[in-house]
Amino acid sequence: MATKLKAQPYIKLQQIAEEIEIKNPNWDILDNTFSTQKTLFDYQQQALENALKILWKYFEDLQENKEEFAKIYKDLDIYEDLHIKLKGNKHAELLKEFFNVEIDNKGNEYIPFSEISNRMSFWMATGSGKTLIIVKLITLLHKLMKLGLIPKKEIMFLTYRQDLLKAFKKHVEEYNQGKSLENQIKLISLKDYEKEKNQKDFSNRVFIYRSDLISDERKENILNFRDYLENQNEKLIGNWYLILDEAHKGDSQESKRQNIFSILTQKGFLFNFSATFTEAIDIVSTVYNLNLNEFINKGYGKQIYVSNEEINAFKEKSDFNEKAKRKIILKNLINLTAVKKAYEKIKDENLYHNPLLIFLMNSVNTKDADLKLVFKELAKIGKNIDQNLFNEAKNELIEEFKNAKYTLGEGSYTLDFINEFVEKIDKNHIYQYVYNSSTGGNIEYIINPNQKQEIALKLDTSDKPFALIKIGDISKWIKENLTEYKENESYEEKGYFENLNNPDSPINILLGSRAFYEGWDSNRPNIITFINIGTGTDAKKFVLQAIGRGIRIEPLPNQRKRLDRLAVNNQSLNQKLEEYKKEIKTLETLLVYATNKKAIETILKELELVKKSEGFEEVSLWKNERIKKENLLLLIPSYAKNKEKIINQAYPVKFRMSKENLDILKIYFQLMPVERFILEYETDIETYNSLKKIVEESNKYIAIDKNRNYKDIKMLINSLINHINAETEDFNEFIPVNDKIVHFRKIKVRNDYKDKFVKAVEKVKDSDVNKANIIKETLKGQGIEGNIIENTIKSLLQQEIDDVKIRKLLQHYYIPIIYTKEKKDWIKHIINIESEYDFIANLLEIIDDIDKHYDWWMFSKLDEHLDKEIYIPYVNQGKTKKFIPDFVFWLKKGNDYKILFIDPKGSVYSSYLEKIDGYKSIFEENGKPKTFRINKGNSNLNVKVDLKLYTKDTVSAIAGTEYKKYWIDKKSMKNVFITSSKSLNSQSTK
Repeated sequence: MATKLKAQPYIKLQQIAEEIEIKNPNWDILDNTFSTQKTLFDYQQQALENALKILWKYFEDLQENKEEFAKIYKDLDIYEDLHIKLKGNKHAELLKEFFNVEIDNKGNEYIPFSEISNRMSFWMATGSGKTLIIVKLITLLHKLMKLGLIPKKEIMFLTYRQDLLKAFKKHVEEYNQGKSLENQIKLISLKDYEKEKNQKDFSNRVFIYRSDLISDERKENILNFRDYLENQNEKLIGNWYLILDEAHKGDSQESKRQNIFSILTQKGFLFNFSATFTEAIDIVSTVYNLNLNEFINKGYGKQIYVSNEEINAFKEKSDFNEKAKRKIILKNLINLTAVKKAYEKIKDENLYHNPLLIFLMNSVNTKDADLKLVFKELAKIGKNIDQNLFNEAKNELIEEFKNAKYTLGEGSYTLDFINEFVEKIDKNHIYQYVYNSSTGGNIEYIINPNQKQEIALKLDTSDKPFALIKIGDISKWIKENLTEYKENESYEEKGYFENLNNPDSPINILLGSRAFYEGWDSNRPNIITFINIGTGTDAKKFVLQAIGRGIRIEPLPNQRKRLDRLAVNNQSLNQKLEEYKKEIKTLETLLVYATNKKAIETILKELELVKKSEGFEEVSLWKNERIKKENLLLLIPSYAKNKEKIINQAYPVKFRMSKENLDILKIYFQLMPVERFILEYETDIETYNSLKKIVEESNKYIAIDKNRNYKDIKMLINSLINHINAETEDFNEFIPVNDKIVHFRKIKVRNDYKDKFVKAVEKVKDSDVNKANIIKETLKGQGIEGNIIENTIKSLLQQEIDDVKIRKLLQHYYIPIIYTKEKKDWIKHIINIESEYDFIANLLEIIDDIDKHYDWWMFSKLDEHLDKEIYIPYVNQGKTKKFIPDFVFWLKKGNDYKILFIDPKGSVYSSYLEKIDGYKSIFEENGKPKTFRINKGNSNLNVKVDLKLYTKDTVSAIAGTEYKKYWIDKKSMKNVFITSSKSLNSQSTK
């Protein structure tokens, strides 16, 4: 659908989503629940939150105006390339039938991008749980339709293989468990559309089918897309909410099927999910990026090492290089033994997974099939291991790991930690850890009449299998390759593959082909070896997805992050992390081998493409050396779950609703029978009584707010139920900030600005503050005016690029501080909001005054997307949330210490009320900040936490006296710091 690109496409829609603030509280419908067994991970919630923001923008804010929506992409260098060129397009007539056609300045016809802009993509790594996101997205679409917030349209789900369709159905079944019929998702085959479409109630249904069976003709199982269009004003149009899962497989952007999907959503909306986007339109419209690179960098997957060794031996099918073949297989078995020894050491700690080695072959059933060659070597090694070859393989591995660094992951350290285990391996360990035997022996095979696609392998010296062959046609393979081996039969109900994730699974090696690399999930793979996989487009996607199959990690049950990420603020996990450092690193590593250098280059190229898909590169700034030199103690509050439910708390967080809502609720509880209420809301008598108490004692539990007007009584009551069941947080202790502020290490700069930016920040970093201060004092002594002094200091300590100011401030947590008045499309994770810019400008004017009032003080910008460990908890409409203010200050005078959060606002919104309520409930007593007496280091400190909201608008314009004291402006800002200095010795204690 697009011609060759002039520039590299980068992710745009996610950037837009992160800047959107939904201005209608009725859209606040997302929670983290999925089923009785599962809740959504943070990144899954974030993906759905971004999706909701874009849906609000398109349907409510822009009123389904595709031309206006397309304008958000206008600043892309490749915008023109997103149009569908019709010259030479074999599907031109089909497209012209449904979309508006325009003519460019050369007289060529094209379909403008705006015609197909009503879409969003989810770039989700294999193993990230995208099916959960799809199912949850469906429920959100149903809710939005019921509330009248988006138009009522049918939902269609398409994926390209039957097993993937089956996996989707299983997830829906899991979601439906325990829910009333009204709240369950109803799946219907698209073949039954005609029967179903006239049913009055379609609120929870989804039509499903195989994407590869949608065409422009109708046969037995192939469906004609025209049968699923609506007739409006004598014209056929597509009016679906269409969800695609890997539905682009095997298609080019110019394919008929991709055009059909656009036609089906002409007046609807397209949601595209994949682990391997390569087309520009999918990349720019990505609303959430958790591709392989991001997945690993965020700590959700194993880190990847692709071996530099070329496995040339398997290119040749003859036996002349049999020794080379055996050596590479032996290396794989030594690696597997090493990782299994690491696992054995921490097995009793209930950590991690039983490691697995996977061989993925190009050929299975040909005369000299790759599978046959690997099998032969496994059989020979199983019978006897040549000591010299073993020593050679082992020494080469040790040498490689000494200098090896991750291909994808933290590249700052080498993989020599694996050698701790490799060095201690002898031949017998291979039999013990890989072959499940105490000695060598002959291969036997096990078949199960109920499992037609798998063969298990064992030694005759063991009673347990060690390997599993998973292919399409085992009968042919047995006949051609296993006639000389002894056969055993198993009649277990479940096959070995189905039991692969069980802790007691004996299978250590999996052998297969492309046929089984999708549709199954496991944490177990630690080594993947590709045998003769090609370098074509399909092979590239296969390699990338197969690697994605191996990166899943689960250090603790239902915890899918690497242990160092889970150990934050967890002393016992930190102890385990320290005690088993090498074991953990080994189990969190995926070793990848490929047959030839071309295949390796393919992998590296694909991974590199993923890394740079946004057109941005990360630049890390520097933590202020002053913190370490002066041993400054920078504390932040940490929290623990509140043991009391909201309704039993002394100062409960109030639920906000309009007066009209409260009046309706009072009538509702008078008229609604208890039994019917419990049935309707799937709740219990305790919840009913709690809700009734809230309504009866509304002064204590409800805050009247005209901006919180619910249109739907059921949504209001469900929000109230969530509110009383919300798991609130309370203050636990103060902890050092340490590495909780991370955004300054992840400044993203567009490639064409990177070199210029790096030179500027390095120049500012190396500037001499002491010299600047001497000049400042000299100029003051000469009676020079303030503006001249400020401009002189700027010239010494500041650089500017495109109105972005880069300045060295010794009071700031990291150097340099970077700020600009408005967002720039070439840089991310800096200060770029006008209200924050104004705040910094005003702060610079009073820095000298603040210095006079404290022994020392520091502050830092916080990024709500990256610095998530520094926050104030609050409850908003039944959901526990984190308020991450834009700035945190640390102010110390004697033993008195204040943590001051300041959050600039462009204008005053009612949304700040819940955030202040959250702060008050934890850090105030009788309207004044509490003093917490703590012992840190050699000091007994009196610590207070304060909160201020900064606005350019005058504070006098803020209505109501209860919240007015939390607001400051330019005039009152200086006084806040001076007053803070005087009030640090308040006697309110905890």
